[in-house]
Formats: sequence, structure tokens, C-alpha cells
Amino acid sequence: MGCDRPISEVIADNLRAILPNLRGAGAGYLILTRAVETDTDIELFRAAVAGTPLMVAHITATLPTIEERLRRRDSGATLEEHLVQATEMESSGLSAARSDIVVSNEGRTVEDTAGDLLETLGWL
Repeated sequence: MGCDRPISEVIADNLRAILPNLRGAGAGYLILTRAVETDTDIELFRAAVAGTPLMVAHITATLPTIEERLRRRDSGATLEEHLVQATEMESSGLSAARSDIVVSNEGRTVEDTAGDLLETLGWL
């Protein structure tokens, strides 16, 4: 199934739709894991959760580490697309520049990195 809209718009619509349910269920926090490539994407997400604080976290790792992880996870055209995106994002430096928080994931477990992120956010 293809999509004729940018994925960021679809994600923003989904956030807008589920946010009242999450709030109604008592959720105090929401973490959206997504590579955010443009300021426009951030503004779409910010508008979707209007009235809710939004923090952008940049999880860092070296390009060789990112490539190795992508090769374990992806294959075919998806792998190629993600490798190109990783290289472009790494070379632009924009991800870190538009982030409120930067946490290193180099040589660390997902659990350790997530723990650092949650501590930095003050959620632990």
C-alpha cells in the first residue's frame, strides 16, 4: 500500500487523532521515535500536539555504527534508502542543531541510551 502524502503529514495526523485518547488514559509522556529531517516536520508534529511540550532529542552514533545497524535491520531498497538518508543527515549536521537534547548511543545498549534520555528529560 502506497501513500501519496509525505509520511510526516500522516504521522502528524495520527498524533492529533490519538493524543486525546492518551491524555484520557492518563499518559503523561509520549515518545515518538523518528528521524526528523526538516524543521517543517518538527513544526507539523508541534502543531499536532498543540498545548503539549515538545522536546526533540538527537541520538548520536558514528556513521559506521549507523550503517552497521541499518544493515542488520534492513535489506534491499529500504536499506539503500536508509543508508543514503543516514549519510545526508550526518553530513548536514542539522539533526543536532535542531535538537533540544543530544544523547550518545555509540557503543551502548538501547537500554542505557534510553535511560540517559529519560534522565535528561527529568522523567526518571
